[in-house]
Amino acid sequence: ASLGTYGWLIVAGECLLMMSSQTLFVTFGSWLGDVFDLGAVGISAVVFGLGLGELAASITSVRRTDVWGKETSAARGAMVMVPAAIALALGHGHLAIGIAALVVAVLGFEFGIVSIISVGTSLVPNRPARGLGILLAGGTMGRAIASIPATRLYERDGMVAPAIMCAVLATCAAVTMLVAHRAGTRPR
Repeated sequence: ASLGTYGWLIVAGECLLMMSSQTLFVTFGSWLGDVFDLGAVGISAVVFGLGLGELAASITSVRRTDVWGKETSAARGAMVMVPAAIALALGHGHLAIGIAALVVAVLGFEFGIVSIISVGTSLVPNRPARGLGILLAGGTMGRAIASIPATRLYERDGMVAPAIMCAVLATCAAVTMLVAHRAGTRPR
């Protein structure tokens, strides 16, 4: 059972979306500690806030995805990440700006990823588990691929480079999801 063009575009888009978020997830704790001297308690408070934001984004995705369409919703989530990541790159030296930008980027990611996961069950006709497994494997691969360059960029350039990497990858994810939507070769 082949994924076809539509399926591979969806897997690629989800991989890119996961890569974009991973650039921030693997670096923001170090950034908060290095630049703002936040300890474990401070970083945990930020993580708790991000978790609440993720919950809100997931609920919003559940409400909007059926109206906008899965691919379009995923693309919109990725597009929210782009200006947020740019704001993080520009405002990384200011705690309030940096955290606000980080929160918005994570909200965009969560909205996008929740929107696209349901596509996985229809990627391989009559094999919903296989399709979902391929989609999730693509996302896991994306996270693994992005982790090393993001941390190396952080060590070399601080938060600027991983944030720019996030913006570029999120743009690629959005474009890929929109191309998938326009391909019109969704399995029935």
